[in-house]
Amino acid sequence: MSRPLRVLGGVTAAYSALIIAAPDLLAKPCELTDRGGRTSSATRLLIRAIGVRDAAVGVLMMTAPPGLALTAVTGCRIAADAGDAVAFGIQLPSTGAKVKIAGFAALWAAANAAALARSIRATR
Repeated sequence: MSRPLRVLGGVTAAYSALIIAAPDLLAKPCELTDRGGRTSSATRLLIRAIGVRDAAVGVLMMTAPPGLALTAVTGCRIAADAGDAVAFGIQLPSTGAKVKIAGFAALWAAANAAALARSIRATR
């Protein structure tokens, strides 16, 4: 039952393409803009790098063969989101941004973990 994993991979890839094209979509809720609402070139670069990482993992989740390959790439997705949750939860400038962004990353890690567990159970 890999369909939920494929859908989560597709959503990940789509959102990642958006932040690659428009880094402000992530910079603003993270409060990583200046007082004028502008995002520095360094922040845009790092957001795009995150987007490329996540787009690659999302596409692989959509296309990996069932079994070990899909399980491994989904594990990468979970690890990346858990790492993002920790980093954003520690480093973002305000408590509100930390809770919102780290919470979303943790929720996405949990959704992927639940879908992976369901997929593994369905194949036994």
